[in-house]
Formats: sequence, structure tokens, C-alpha cells
Amino acid sequence: MNYKNFFAELKRRNVYKVAVAYAVVAWLLTQAASILFPTFEAPLWVMKVFVAAIILGFPVALVIAWAFELTPEGIKREENVGPNESITPKTGRKLVRITIALAVIAAGLFAFQFLRPRITKTTATTLAAPIASVVRSDVDQKSVAVLAFANLSEEKSNDSFADSVSEELLNVLGKVPGLKVTARTSAFHFKGKDMPIPEIAQQLGVAYVVEGSVRRAGDKVRIAAQLIKAADGFQVWSDDFNRDLKDIFAVQEEIAGLIAKSLELKLGVTKNQTAPNPEAYQLYLEAVRLWGLRNVASLDRAEQLLQGAIALQPDFARAHAAMSFVLSIRSVERGSDPMAGDGRMLNEQALQWADRALALDPDLAEGYAAKGNVLENLGRWTECKEAYRRSIELDPNFATGHQWYARNLSEEGYIEETMVEMKRAVELDPFAPRILDNYAAYLIWLGKYPEAFAVLDQVLAIQPGSPQALCFKAMALVKAGRAEEGRKILEKLVQQPDQPEWTPVSLAQALLATGRRAEAEALLQRPSADSFYRGLLLCAFGRGEEAVPLLKPVVSIHRDMILWTFQELMPRHSPEFDRKLAEWGMTESWQRAEAWRAKHLAKKAP
Repeated sequence: MNYKNFFAELKRRNVYKVAVAYAVVAWLLTQAASILFPTFEAPLWVMKVFVAAIILGFPVALVIAWAFELTPEGIKREENVGPNESITPKTGRKLVRITIALAVIAAGLFAFQFLRPRITKTTATTLAAPIASVVRSDVDQKSVAVLAFANLSEEKSNDSFADSVSEELLNVLGKVPGLKVTARTSAFHFKGKDMPIPEIAQQLGVAYVVEGSVRRAGDKVRIAAQLIKAADGFQVWSDDFNRDLKDIFAVQEEIAGLIAKSLELKLGVTKNQTAPNPEAYQLYLEAVRLWGLRNVASLDRAEQLLQGAIALQPDFARAHAAMSFVLSIRSVERGSDPMAGDGRMLNEQALQWADRALALDPDLAEGYAAKGNVLENLGRWTECKEAYRRSIELDPNFATGHQWYARNLSEEGYIEETMVEMKRAVELDPFAPRILDNYAAYLIWLGKYPEAFAVLDQVLAIQPGSPQALCFKAMALVKAGRAEEGRKILEKLVQQPDQPEWTPVSLAQALLATGRRAEAEALLQRPSADSFYRGLLLCAFGRGEEAVPLLKPVVSIHRDMILWTFQELMPRHSPEFDRKLAEWGMTESWQRAEAWRAKHLAKKAP
């Protein structure tokens, strides 16, 4: 066979041009499909079939190119073309122009695909990079985040139902021993955001991501779910489930079991859990979100929603625990005494709700955390510690349990152990503002101001204008020797009705540091005469003997302020201060904190 004649014949029959054109068009279609299929949430197997069809079509196109030719009139069989005929110059020029146009379009799509991850990364990692550098080390390979499932129902009102499906799946996965599961607050942070899965996983610090969709039509529900390995975007597992609405919570446990099996883990026992009424569950989810905001209006609304959920389902244990959360937090609003008057009444009610939750589900981590918070409010330190430990033991993925246990440890002077628990809370819920700003406060205590600034900037990106985050940032600026910057923030903040109660104390420190003593002393007129915070102010002016009688810690945060937040203001050399520490049961806590400071912050000690 004459190879020169064969290749000349290939050229004459335009096989080369068809091959190039096919390759360009195939690449163009593949790029378009990679954009459009995820947009319409097509299963990954659709993309695989699509690519396989394009590959198989290539030899078919070459055979057709050999047997047929393009002409201005269309396609004709080769047998009608004479030996000396070829495609016309006009048709050839058209083919070249089409090929060039397709190549330009393909290049444009390639540029878009190439730049899109970089554009997304620039905007998306602005929030998470500081936390990753402060908290995380290597990603735990047994870790997963459940993203908010997309609502594909015709009624947009089913968004909350789709959320409840992914929330309950997250809850079931949280019971898998050995599996780290990102908290809902952070996993749902990415709802409605066009961001690649690897980027989301990087920000959440997980190795795997679960995503899916929910389509509800009357009493029928279709759930599509897939488990994706973040490192390479590989789909580990996927499936579709068609169920009746009444079976919705059973299918979530089925999905969780399949995911656990894919990760070579075993699903935890959930025999004590009762599948909640879907409507009650949605009320519960909204109440938990509002409770996380920690303000008067949100707590009021959360209580109303929980009452509605419990009315719909009286045996809904998690709703009972959430009611305990709401009442115990309310008992310490604006410095109220949780052990007297209305504060004590609210805590007694909260304790009853926590006990009811545990009676309904003895293995409910939220129930033990709720009980621990109430016991801590009532000064029952040993019992609350046991409750927190039990909560973490039952659900190592419950971020609030770690956060509250950390607070309990800090109030006893165990700062190293505190940081272990707070780091875990941040790893589990890296987009929860209250967890983050509390962690930043601990970093300030340790003198790690750059890290604290990074965390607080993230809080303010998530929750712009957060009074607590702004106050902590100003405090860090003052302690870091940037008192003028801190003063400007605090002077604005002190005018706001929702300012933290310790804002005037921090402002006094900033004013004194910038030579404005008269303005600082004017702040003494703000708190009431017997206020704990007035005592802190007096300490700031060196009037420790006057301050000591006012420094009785009424709520748990007061203990932290004495031990850590305003420790440099305490009248260390006052015998009366030592006597009061013993009266408050804080002598050992103070000694532990002082010993740690002497060892680690010797140069910064007052």
C-alpha cells in the first residue's frame, strides 16, 4: 500500500479537517456540559455517559468523513465524486471559518473554566484562610460536611423542608463513632453560593462533602444525595431515594449508613431517638438559628417557635433541650443574677426542660449540654462539668458542648485545656460567630493578638457590626499598644444600646492609655452604684479597696473577667481581695491562672 497516496487521500477527503473540527466541538460541548449539568443538578453518571458518547463518536465521525463529503448543497456520498474532484474552495473556506470560530469559542470557555476557580478562591477564602492558619493542621480523613440540600420542588416554600432533610442527615452522621461532622451553622454558610466543592471543603477543614437535592410533591419525596471526596472531586457514592413523606427520617438514616459504609465506619446507635414531625422539626431548626443570635428579640421568638414544635410533638426531645438553652441564656441577660429572683426562676424552669429532654432520650448530647449550662448558672460547678463531659462523650461533634466545657475550664484557671476544647469547637463550626469571638477572646488572654485580629475580622465578615466582636477587637488593640485605634471603636460602640456590658471598662483603659483621664473618670457615672462593672472601672483607676466589695461574680462570665479578661486590673496585693477570692470559691482558680501567667507571660505581667 502506498502510504503517501493514503495520507493524500485522507487530506483530499477532508478527514483531517473533520478530526480537528470534531475534537474542537467535542471539547467545547464537554466544557459546556461541565457548567450546565451541575447547574441543573444532573447526576454525575449523566456526565460520564455524555463523555463516553463523545469518545465513541470520534471513530464514527472519521468513517463518515471518509465515505461522505461536505458540499455547498450538503453531504453527498463519495462514490459520486470523481477521482480528480475535491471539496470546492468556497466550501473549504467555510469549513475553515467554522473551525476557527469554534476554536475561539472553545478558547473562551477554557479561559472561563481556568479563571473561575481563581476568582471564586479570591472571594471565598477571604473568610476562612485566617481560621485555617490559626486552628487547623492536617485535615482529618474521617471528616465530612453536609451542605444544605437544594430545593427542587415547584414550591419555593419547601426550602425549609429541604434544609430539615440535610440537617437531620447531619444529625445522624454526627452519631457515627470516629467521624468528624461540621456543624450546621458552618455547613449551611455556603447555601446559594456558587463555589467549587474543594474550596468549600478547604474552608470547612473536611475531607468529604455530602450534597444533594430534595423534590417534594404532596406526600411524595425524592432525595438525591452524593458523597464527594474533596481532594479530587471524585464521587465516592451517590443514589436517589423515592419515599413517602412519613418515611423521610428513616431514609436519612439509610443515607447516613451508606455514607458511613463508604468511609469504612459504622453507624452509631440511635434507638432512643424518635423521628420528629416534619413541621415541628422545621420550627425547631428556626428556633435554634434564632437562639444562636443571643439577643432579646431572637430569644423571645425562639421560645414561641419551640412551644409550637412541642405542641405538635410532645416527645420531641431536642426541642425540650433547646427550650432549656433559651431560658438559661435569658436568665443571665444584662448581668441578671441567675441564682436569685427572676434569674433563678428561669434557671429552675430550664433545668426542668433539660431533665424532660433526657427522660425522653437519655443519650441526647444537647440535653446534657443544656443541663450543664443551667447547673453552671446555679454555681454547681462539679455537676455542670460532669454534664458537659457526658455531652461531648455522647456527641463529639456537638460544637456548643465543647464551647461551654471550655468556658467551664477557663473559669477554673485551666487555660491550656480550655484552648483544646475551643479549638475543637472552631474546627467543628468555623463560621459560628459566637464560637469564633469567644475563641478570639481566649487568644487575647494568651497575648496572641495577630491571631485574635484574624479571627475577629472573620466574625465581622460573617456578622458585620457585631458589638461583641468589635469590643473584643478594640480590647486587643489596646492591649497590643494601639490604644488610639481601640479608643475610636469603643467610643462609637459605647453609644449603642446593644453594647457589651464591659464596653465602658475597656473604653476607660483606652482613654487612660491615650492620656484622657478626665473623660475616663466620667464613665463612672454610667453603671449602677453596686454594679460588678463599676467595680472593674474602679480597678482601672487603681481604687482596688473600693472595688473589691463590688466584684462578686454573679454570672459565669464575671469569673472569666476576674481571672483573665481584666486580670491586669485586679488588686493583687489587697488582703481583702484574697479573702473575697476564698469567699467566692476562686482561690485555686486564681492561683492556677497566676501560675500560668508567671510562666508564659512573665514579661507582660502587670
